[in-house]
Amino acid sequence: MKGQRALVTVVAPAAAIAALVGVLAALLVPLGAAHRWQNAAVDGFFPRGTADPRVMVVAVDPRFVRRAALDPLVSYANLVAAAALGQPQTVLPQRSFIDTAQVQIADSQAYASVADAIADAFATLPGAVYPLAAGHLGPPRAGSRLGVRTQAVLASPVGGVAAATAMDTTTAQSPTSIVRTLPLAVELRPGQRGGDGVIVPSLALLGWLRAAGIRAEFVERDDALVVGGHRVPTEGDQELRVSYSADLLPGGRQVVNASDVVDGRVPLRRFRDKVVLIGVSDPTYSPGLPVPTANGRLPDVYVQANALNTLLTGQYLVPDSDVRTVLAVVLVGFVVALLVLLVPLWASLFPALVMAGAWWVYAGRRFDGGHLTDLVLPLASIGFAFVCAAGWKGLREFRDRRRVSQMFARYVPRHVAAQLLEPGAAAAVAAGQRLVVAVLFCDLRGFTALSAKLEPAQVRMLLDAYYERVSSIVLERSGTVMKFVGDEVFAVFGAPLPVADCATVALDCCRAVVAAGSALNDELTALELPAISYGIGLHYGEVVAAHVGSTTRRQYDVVGDTVNVGSRLCDQATSGAIVFSDELRRQAGEPDDAENLGTLTLKGVSRPITGYRITGPVVDAHPVTAPPGGPSRLDMDPV
Repeated sequence: MKGQRALVTVVAPAAAIAALVGVLAALLVPLGAAHRWQNAAVDGFFPRGTADPRVMVVAVDPRFVRRAALDPLVSYANLVAAAALGQPQTVLPQRSFIDTAQVQIADSQAYASVADAIADAFATLPGAVYPLAAGHLGPPRAGSRLGVRTQAVLASPVGGVAAATAMDTTTAQSPTSIVRTLPLAVELRPGQRGGDGVIVPSLALLGWLRAAGIRAEFVERDDALVVGGHRVPTEGDQELRVSYSADLLPGGRQVVNASDVVDGRVPLRRFRDKVVLIGVSDPTYSPGLPVPTANGRLPDVYVQANALNTLLTGQYLVPDSDVRTVLAVVLVGFVVALLVLLVPLWASLFPALVMAGAWWVYAGRRFDGGHLTDLVLPLASIGFAFVCAAGWKGLREFRDRRRVSQMFARYVPRHVAAQLLEPGAAAAVAAGQRLVVAVLFCDLRGFTALSAKLEPAQVRMLLDAYYERVSSIVLERSGTVMKFVGDEVFAVFGAPLPVADCATVALDCCRAVVAAGSALNDELTALELPAISYGIGLHYGEVVAAHVGSTTRRQYDVVGDTVNVGSRLCDQATSGAIVFSDELRRQAGEPDDAENLGTLTLKGVSRPITGYRITGPVVDAHPVTAPPGGPSRLDMDPV
């Protein structure tokens, strides 16, 4: 039952903390709080997955651009011809490639018709796709897979020889925002007044359609675009989350440089039946886009290639639902709070760090499986739960230690009470210990008859003065005042904390108590109270010390034969005498002034006890004002 109550005191606050973080998460998640940080956190998991062998990137590198500046038409014609000889399935040129070729041919001033020159080169490519930016759409040749019925803003013969037309959608991205998603398609309308529009796919989507033989039928859903019966998870306005693969990044196994292609260093068989993306990697003509991998920037050809690869491999990245995120926040918050409350306060940071690391690994595994698991809110939940649980634990320990300190400070010295505030000390004392101690009993002589002659207020004043004098002497010598029973003071040396050479210290305390008798009686005389005298019993041995009692009242106590013997030795002590056992005498260094009393017969003690006695001054009675109607002098009862 006690263990169950202790568990409840830990589980209940942990559950409360988890509920609190859950409520906060439920409020923040739908608002998209920390969305930018969440995206940035998972960026570190890129690149991931594998690359489809059908995807190939031809990067128009700076060396090729420098060569093309001398004779651009021949350079671009050779590049296109080399790609055509390799018999690719589809060629997807980037808009940057078309623009760079146009600029370099125009700069050469060698040909009057730039468009015708490019068209002649494209005519050699099987299944070429002509890329256009929004608002720049030219009609494709007859028999194209996708019909285009928009007004030609920029007519081009290149579009006429291409097999289809697609949107180079990376150009629509903000120049500063990180490209994590790409629009899969856009809708172009024929005029200002609306009417039927034309859906134009992105380069990546069109490449997937042609490579996989999928019909271009589009059905929009809230979280997906269904293309030819295939569901593609999307975000926002039908945008695909791009999954970057190392083989399709600069230096990857499926990336070749245009200069190597025209120089014949790339075997033509590498192009066979491939979907080839041609784009400019020269930063002068393609400065690159901010991306979550490859040192932060990539030419757009790599972005489209990885988007195409995401579609071909089906390695989609799908964000976890809001409900799953909130449940994850609640779970990690509860586990962290529970562990922090269970371990010592000094080790409470360890569970939080372990859980944070475990969640990071878990999110990475989920990422590899195609799930975007929130990192920010669960990690924030771990930190919040740690702070709350550690604060609660610290407050509870402070409260418990303060209560224990206040409890023990009533009958132990202050420095002993301070030591009990050390972690674990008070708990060990309360649980129970076996200790070797010296027990002291100091009992007034003749007090029964004396109290019958005094007013209740006088009895209280007399006892208060007596208790105060004896207790102060005990506490000064690191003793513990266990209890006051009638006119008897019970004290212990060595509990709840050990006292070095406790037998000697206890005997010294007894001598001081006896010597303080005269000063005590002078104080009582000043209060118009009678003098008192007392005898002291002292014993040394093992006891069981614990915090005991009922559910309504508990106290710290020591029990055992040692306590019984000490009490019976006190019964043998006359006024001003200290009676102690042979066990204490040996431990106290065999004092010279001790008188051997021989074997004593003690009530309730079966074994023989050899007693010793040290006699102090006998205190005479002092006159006291008698209560009304009473005698004028109060005499002490005989011992």
